[in-house]
Amino acid sequence: MNSYKRNLSLFLFPALFIFYYLIGLSGYGCREDIYMMIRAGQNLICNGVYFPSRQPGYLVPEVIIGWSSLIGGHYLSNFISAALGAGTLYIFWHLLKKKFSISAAFLITLIVGLSPYFIIEVSSSTDRVYSLFFGMAGAALLAGRKQLFASLAFALAISSRLPNALVIFPVYCYFLYMNARRKDFKGLSRLIISGLLTAVLTAALFIPIFLAYGRSFWFLLQYKDTGPFTFFGHLVRFVYKNIYLFGLLPFIMLTGFIIWRAFKRKLQIQSGPLFFTALAIIVACEILFFKVPAQISYLLALVFVIVPVWVFICRPGKIALCILLALTISYGFIVNMDFLDIKYNEAGNEAIAADVGVFLRPGIVIKDIKQRPESAKRFFKEYKIDERIKR
Repeated sequence: MNSYKRNLSLFLFPALFIFYYLIGLSGYGCREDIYMMIRAGQNLICNGVYFPSRQPGYLVPEVIIGWSSLIGGHYLSNFISAALGAGTLYIFWHLLKKKFSISAAFLITLIVGLSPYFIIEVSSSTDRVYSLFFGMAGAALLAGRKQLFASLAFALAISSRLPNALVIFPVYCYFLYMNARRKDFKGLSRLIISGLLTAVLTAALFIPIFLAYGRSFWFLLQYKDTGPFTFFGHLVRFVYKNIYLFGLLPFIMLTGFIIWRAFKRKLQIQSGPLFFTALAIIVACEILFFKVPAQISYLLALVFVIVPVWVFICRPGKIALCILLALTISYGFIVNMDFLDIKYNEAGNEAIAADVGVFLRPGIVIKDIKQRPESAKRFFKEYKIDERIKR
């Protein structure tokens, strides 16, 4: 049986890679920042001039996406994204097996891997997939006591997305605490050196950005207000986008299970260091998101934390996990049950009003795939990207 499960895992990740890549054949993606990264990377490679695609700068994915788009268009660029996405899940799976049964780890991995916003990210030329892969690799390297290699992975993760520092810091604190509790002073010293090396390597990767901004640290002021929103406006966006990170029906199932288990007094909440680390990551990410409740994908890293925590505290059976998986797939590929009909401004990039009701729309992934050709046409023209890569 164990051999069967191991063979199943060997099949799962190549299958997910192929699945992501097939979706990626539809184009670079819909988001404007994808094309800004293509332009920034190409400009650096072709002209030797670097200026970040947007604040604060995402050097590692900009260079890789720029290079791959020149060599092989979205076919190569999205190939890399799909490989990193499958690799992220493979590492995640191995970390999960230390705390869950193989079957539970398998289902958790599938729920995360088939989450619509994860699929969109890893089938597009985005920076977030680089962020997730390097961050997950760093955590696995720390768990494997390869602290110095973890420093490089974490530095690459922060270079890919600066807010990763909010996740990496609690992870370091967890391992510091565990080594201190075991009185492993050698491990403690290696972790401290690793943390310092992460800071140094991260600073080195931000030097080109520092120079591009005229030797100024202004780029660190990454976030600005998304609009003249009231507190209520921020709150509505915050709540709505947290719900639709998972989808309405999966979110109802997640919260319903917690309420039901709490009513039955069967929540398995423990005050262990791992639980507090997960809680610290969730709180840090949510505080940052409340400041700028923009793209739902900003919250994507939380799927890797919330789903395992939910399974741990609620102890759902395999049937419940399969139902959650089915609802997640439905949200991505069949129907998106929405309770808001959102009105946007003329540019289509800012919500200005919404009607409340029940609205059935195509699955999130299907909608994204359909919009990719038009998005590419628009942004290639807008950013004057090299026509050679429109393949």
